[in-house]
Amino acid sequence: MDTPVPFLAAILCTSLLDTAGYGQRSTVPTSIAAQADSTADAVAHLTLRAHYDGSVVRLRWAPGTPGAWINGNVRGYRIERADLGMDADTAIAADPAFVPLSDQPLLPLDISGWKALHDASLEDNYIMVAGEMIHEALQTGNLGLKNGDILGASGTFQERMGFALLSADLSWQAAMGSALGIEDRSIQKGHRYLYRVRSLADPKVVHVDTGYVMFSTVEPHKIPRPIITNVIERDRCIILNWPRSAHEAVYTAFDIERSDDGGRNFRAVNKNPYIHFTNPDLPQGQDLITYTDSVPQHYKAYHYRLIGHTPFGMNGPPSDIRIAMARDRTAPPSPTKVQATEKKAGKITISWEYPENVPDLKGFHVVRGSAVSEPNTALTKNLLPKNARSFTDGSVEEHEHNYYMVVAVDTAGNPGISLSALGTVLDTVPPATPAGLAGRVDTSGVVHLSWNMGKESDLFGYYVYVRNQKDHVEVRVNGQPIRDTVFTDTISVRTLTEHVYYRVVAIDLNENQSSRGVPLELDRPDLVAPTAPVFTNYTVDRKGVHLVWAPSSSEDVVAHFLLRRTTRTKPWDTLLTVSKTSRQSTYMDLDKGTPGVFEYTIIAKDDAGLVSEAAKGLRLRMISMSRPKPVQQLAANVNAERKVVHLTWEYEERPDVRFVILRSNGDGRYVEVDRIKAGQHDWVDGLARQGTTYTYTVQAIDTEGQGSDYARQVTARR
Repeated sequence: MDTPVPFLAAILCTSLLDTAGYGQRSTVPTSIAAQADSTADAVAHLTLRAHYDGSVVRLRWAPGTPGAWINGNVRGYRIERADLGMDADTAIAADPAFVPLSDQPLLPLDISGWKALHDASLEDNYIMVAGEMIHEALQTGNLGLKNGDILGASGTFQERMGFALLSADLSWQAAMGSALGIEDRSIQKGHRYLYRVRSLADPKVVHVDTGYVMFSTVEPHKIPRPIITNVIERDRCIILNWPRSAHEAVYTAFDIERSDDGGRNFRAVNKNPYIHFTNPDLPQGQDLITYTDSVPQHYKAYHYRLIGHTPFGMNGPPSDIRIAMARDRTAPPSPTKVQATEKKAGKITISWEYPENVPDLKGFHVVRGSAVSEPNTALTKNLLPKNARSFTDGSVEEHEHNYYMVVAVDTAGNPGISLSALGTVLDTVPPATPAGLAGRVDTSGVVHLSWNMGKESDLFGYYVYVRNQKDHVEVRVNGQPIRDTVFTDTISVRTLTEHVYYRVVAIDLNENQSSRGVPLELDRPDLVAPTAPVFTNYTVDRKGVHLVWAPSSSEDVVAHFLLRRTTRTKPWDTLLTVSKTSRQSTYMDLDKGTPGVFEYTIIAKDDAGLVSEAAKGLRLRMISMSRPKPVQQLAANVNAERKVVHLTWEYEERPDVRFVILRSNGDGRYVEVDRIKAGQHDWVDGLARQGTTYTYTVQAIDTEGQGSDYARQVTARR
């Protein structure tokens, strides 16, 4: 950005120039000096620099704070020099003697002095600016704090000091008139000198450090040549860059010179010395000084060089010449309403709209990519003509997305790029059914599936389906297609379902799905015992015990076992083993002539060796052919005297047989009333009631619990 100082002259108050006098220093009333002291900062620094041109030493200094500047303008400065001897001397005095360069303190010019200095150099506007800033700041009213505005007063002093110091940097006459510069002509060549500058401000009010500089007069100081490090060619402008850090210690401002005739004649393109200020909000550009030059013509070579201005009122040597030309960087209008349509099978036609009055249009390119953000491939080797408004792509990627853009190109090669348009080829061919489907289920219920990768170029992934039984509805396991050929699922193993069924379906980029193929049957790990069989019926007759049962409902049962034992303390014996292929569900336990009571149960066993719970047991008595014979000749006699009924019977003697007496009072129900030991063949009923008719019978029972048939019934009335 070109930021010279022509605007500073506009702020001058011309009434100050009407006073007379030339070359006189300011004389400031004591009251004003006291006010200046009161506005000073607590600590400040003086920076001192020197330049030796072979005969004269020019010294420049500057205070670091507004307070030090105000007090320096009021109290002045003292410049002193110490001769350190010949440059070849190796020894330097520990306490060199300083001598002042002037008998009186150096003070800025008074108003008449500034006017005379300006009249002598009418083209130097910086003299006016420096004098205006110094004397405006020293006016009594401007030293106070208006309405107590501390921040406003501080900002005003800061601005005035900045303009004054800048004017001194840009004009040697302004620097000497501001008491910020002096020339020393009384030096000897080949010596070393130490200079110091001191502010005469009251140190109790503001402490200002002393500035020092030392140099040799063996050789004149050389001002380094500026360096243009970078040239950027833009549309109707050229940007020059040079490093700030390499130039700001030498130069205050620059002239940018341009030649239109091949470097024979140069003229400055800036009206005033160019100063490039930094922006704290843009730290990335602070190390570059940038100048933008607007040029009237494209593709014309211009020669550039820099001339630097030092704070000693001298210009440095010109920089090396850089050649650049402005170029047409303005892209043509972009094509609009781009459409991509499949008008013929496997071919996409791209059409677009474009204005007719673009003078520098050269032609069009059509590019294609598989995604909006991916690199594009040019479909047109040569530019399409300016009047082209369509193009047919015969090399469509059938299994990829086809995004098209149309690029308008002007005569300078600038592209105007359209928005992308998606062109799709209709794909109705599904991928092949996945092959090589295999899997297993571990004991924790984790299913591991794998299959072969399909060979289709547009293959996108796979869906996995599962069902628990062949006649169940399949359910898709994964929400998004799997981009791999392995899959892991988890199923329940605490179930009676023995198998699980999986199928894999391939899907392509256009969402065409393959056929599902034959499901893969996997065995679940068997951790659940089969269900228990159940006895549904039984009968006991002279042939034996007839049992009927319902088998286990579990599918993986391989055998049923019918068990029997005589007592609960005895182990079970296997009466029958029913295999998986047999449908037997009945059994006759034959009576082999041995009476007794038996307990029956049945269990199921599956293919994993797991055994069901035992069926609810049956405790049944076997009717044996060797059971006791019935009682014979049963008779009932009433003894009126004794008031009892006397029963008698006959029986073949058996020591293991006893007798059970049963009585009924006429209602048809018999009640056991007594048990008689073996060998006794009569019994007396002493409890019979008078006037009641009773019916009696007797049964013989052996020690195994086998009972005979009941004896013929007899009746008695007491």
